[in-house]
Amino acid sequence: MAETIVLITEIETEMFERSLNCKTKYISNSKKINQNPSTKLSGPRLFGFDIEPLYYARSQIGFQPITAGTNDKRKRPLEEITSQSQQNKRFKSFGEDVHKAVDELIIKHKLTNVSGESIIHLQQIGFDYKENQVCIKFKDPDPMAIQTRLDAIVRVCDEALLSRDGYRHLAATVLSLFREYLVADRRNKIN
Repeated sequence: MAETIVLITEIETEMFERSLNCKTKYISNSKKINQNPSTKLSGPRLFGFDIEPLYYARSQIGFQPITAGTNDKRKRPLEEITSQSQQNKRFKSFGEDVHKAVDELIIKHKLTNVSGESIIHLQQIGFDYKENQVCIKFKDPDPMAIQTRLDAIVRVCDEALLSRDGYRHLAATVLSLFREYLVADRRNKIN
């Protein structure tokens, strides 16, 4: 009598707050595998998924527009948050999500070099919230570029005789500028 082996495997992955489940049912008749009926099967059974449909399904989930039903019900609307630190945490979380989405779009649109690494980098995003401007800055992949820009700002401030307070006021209104303490630290290192 042939021994029937049933293996059920389930793989679950999550992307963009949605879950994708893949199940497979592997039924084996041991007589087909083992020609000798006295031998027993032991060890793992190997099988595979056709990865292309999984990749396609996963990419389609990622680029669907966000609907009202996918919002996190536990989060309060931003206008109800009175604490500045809590608002800053919400903006930081928003910035991280934007950065992930932009990185995926960079890969999707092949804005990469030959080895597949991104050739463009998101530096900052800015937006208005009520009467305030919000600027979310991202880490620059090249720390030497930051140093070069700080050197240029120090030189311009020195040549234009712009004081620390003057630059501080300017940086408060132009959010893309470095904070004054970073410029002062760089000036001290140069001196």
